[in-house]
Amino acid sequence: MKIAVSSTDGKNIDTHFGKAKSFFVFEFANNQLSLVEQRSTGNYCSDLPKHAFRKDEFQRVYEVIKDCQVLYTLKIGDVPAEKFRSLGMEVRQCEGLISKAIAG
Repeated sequence: MKIAVSSTDGKNIDTHFGKAKSFFVFEFANNQLSLVEQRSTGNYCSDLPKHAFRKDEFQRVYEVIKDCQVLYTLKIGDVPAEKFRSLGMEVRQCEGLISKAIAG
C-alpha cells in the first residue's frame, strides 16, 4: 500500500495539507514502512482566510499522489478531504512520528 504524508522532514506529520509543497510517499508492506520518494506539488492553499475550494489546484496535487491509498496530514479542510475520499483515498489527520502513526 502506498501512503502520502505531508511532512517537512520525512519523519514527522507536521504540515497542513494546504501548505504542503511536497509529499513523502511511503510503501507499507509486510508490516514494514519504506520511503519511496518525495514528490513536489506546490501548495494547494491560497493565503486568503476561508478560501474557497480550488478545483484546479486540488487536481494538480491529486495527480501527484493519486497512486496512494491513504493520505496522512496534520490538518485538511472538509471539502478537500471529502474530495479525496470520493476519489478512493482515505484521509487521516494526525501529528507526530510517521512510523508510529502508520504502524498504529
